[in-house]
Parts: sequence; structure tokens; C-alpha cells
Amino acid sequence: MQRLLTSLLPPVSPFTLTRFLSPSFARFVSAYNKPNGECPFAVLGLPPDASADDLRLRYLQLAKQFHPDAARSEGDSRSREFIEVRRAYEKAVQLQRQKRRIDRPAEGPMIFWPPPEKQTNSAKEAMIRQEWERQQKERAAFWANAERARQQEGAGWGQAAAYQQEMLALFQSRVAAEQADSEKRKPENKRKASAEWEAAADDKAAAEAWEEYERELQAFGLKTDCSSYMGNGLYARKRKDLPRVCKWISREEKRHNWQKGRKYWQPITVTVGLVVGAAATVWFYNKEDELKMRAEGFGQ
Repeated sequence: MQRLLTSLLPPVSPFTLTRFLSPSFARFVSAYNKPNGECPFAVLGLPPDASADDLRLRYLQLAKQFHPDAARSEGDSRSREFIEVRRAYEKAVQLQRQKRRIDRPAEGPMIFWPPPEKQTNSAKEAMIRQEWERQQKERAAFWANAERARQQEGAGWGQAAAYQQEMLALFQSRVAAEQADSEKRKPENKRKASAEWEAAADDKAAAEAWEEYERELQAFGLKTDCSSYMGNGLYARKRKDLPRVCKWISREEKRHNWQKGRKYWQPITVTVGLVVGAAATVWFYNKEDELKMRAEGFGQ
């Protein structure tokens, strides 16, 4: 098969390829001209400068032709040919990738590939070799620096990723602690909220009642400076309250307070009355005895 495919391409002399600027192209042609058919493009029946699309199309055509399932009667021969086609295709793809990687930064002065194996001692060939060696060193230095920069960038990204992971873990731990504390304090917060709501409701009700009282007093032409009656309530001032702070005292509350005071002051009043009565009785009897004694003295 190799002899059949290589016979389809015309022989190319390596001495006519030094005018090309791409080193990969010269490398492919050098491999193609080897007698053992190591050039993968020659095995596939393509020129060394074939495009990736042509290479893929040619591989699909040969794969369909030499696949073992296409002709099961021939057996192992088809399998060997298919394996050889597959191996040549993979090698050709690899060479094309190397060519693109090498040719990508190739800008500036003209690039020369080393002369063929049969060397000459001319000054031109020596200059070509020196230029090629210099460019090879520059290429090696360029790719070494690029690889070093890539590794440093990767290390920097690794450190940044580790720092981000650490910050994320810290943030998640704090959020979990806050959630646990919130769950722990939820009953207490509910009680506080309920007490605050009740206090606010009481304040609002008191304010609404006071506004209603003021409107009613003003409707009757009365003043709202703690000196008027309204309905069954007495608007009076308590001594314990702050200045200018008034509180409504209903008649029932006033009566209750009076009865409460009567409960304590009535026994005290009775006791004081008894003591005063006893003292007056004693004084009266003493005074009567004194008058009798004086009367007896005058009679003698």
C-alpha cells in the first residue's frame, strides 16, 4: 500500500526546498523522501503542506475503505492496513500541531532551516547554519520564558484560589454561627417583640383616648388644662406625676380610694375619740372633787 500511495506523488528533491521559510515544511519533505516511507502524509497520499481539513477528509475516505467491517473476507490484511492508516493520520496531526506551534511566533527576520545532509564548506552555507542556530536559541529561550511565566501565573492563581477558599470557609462559618445564635435567641426575641408590641399598642390607645377627650372637651367649650369634668370621670392631677402630666381618675376609682382610706382611718378615729373622752371624764371628776373640797372649807 505504501508503494502504491507514494508512487502517486512525484519525487521531490530536498535541495529545491531550501527556499521555503517554514522549517516544518522542510521537515515533512525530508521525512517523505526517506525510502522506508516514514512520512505520514506520503502514507495517506497527501502532500506535506496539506491542510487539516484535507487531512481529515483523506483519513475518513481511507478509514471507510480499509476498515475491517467493510470487507470481512480479507480479515487480518485489512486490519493491518487500517491500523497503519490510523497511525499515519495521528502522526500527521501531531506534525501539523508542531508546525503551528513553531510557526506562530515566527515573526521578524527570515528563518532558515539547516542545509541537507550533504554539507558544503561555502561561506553561504556557514552563514545559513549560524543564522539557524541563533534563531533556534532564541526560540528555545522564548518558549522557556513562556513556560516559566505560565507556571508562575498558575502558582499565583493557585494561591488566589486557596485564599478565596479560606475566605469562603470563614464567611460560611460566621453565617452558621449567626444562624445558630438567632435560633437560640428566637424565643427571647419573640417575647421582647410581643412586649414591645403590647407597649406600643397601649401607648397608641392612650394617645387616641387623650385625643378623643380633648375633642370632647373642646366641643363643650371646656379647657384641656386639667381642670374639668367629663362624663363620669374627673380630670385631676396626681402629686406623684411629673409637672404638666395629668391623669384621668374615674368616680369609681375615687370612691374605691375613699373606702380604702376609711378602712384604715376609722379605727384610728374611734381610738382617739375614746382617749379624749376618757381624759375629759377624768378631768371632770377631778374638777368636781376640787370644788367639793373648796365648798367644805368655806363651810367651816
